[in-house]
Amino acid sequence: VYPHEVRAIVGLDPTVPESIELVPTQQRFRLGLMYFVARLGLSRFIPESEIGEYLPLMESHELSEKDRKQYLAVFYRSAFSKDMLREVKYLRSNARTVAESQAPTDTPMLFFISNDQESNVPGWKETLSTYLSAVDNGQSMPLDTGHYVHYDKAEVIADAARSFIEEIK
Repeated sequence: VYPHEVRAIVGLDPTVPESIELVPTQQRFRLGLMYFVARLGLSRFIPESEIGEYLPLMESHELSEKDRKQYLAVFYRSAFSKDMLREVKYLRSNARTVAESQAPTDTPMLFFISNDQESNVPGWKETLSTYLSAVDNGQSMPLDTGHYVHYDKAEVIADAARSFIEEIK
């Protein structure tokens, strides 16, 4: 839509229109349930081991105990918002809008794709790769990590993104 403003796209395990159909319905239902639980203030009773699914940083050793408590407090207060529900509600119609616009084949794209996402959403990697195959300069990098690639592979992503940007200048 704004080709004069976008020089490239770097996607962190991104969703493309075709991948919407792969996302299990129970994940959307679960988000609605979690919204309800959070609004009642009951999310603070979710075991920390389950919160790690939503906040992988909690399972790392990068946060002090004080930081962990603050991070959890922010999570309890702001997680599963109306905006998140709205995003899920309009996911399919937004995907249709993007699909009708077609991929900007002349915009270079680099996708970092989680290998672990494939176990949760079969066909994920293939769908992203197929999308990139229509792009003149479409590249992907598989990462051996979960969907939150930016937590575990920040340095790898930063280095590869810098190289990609230099390559397309």
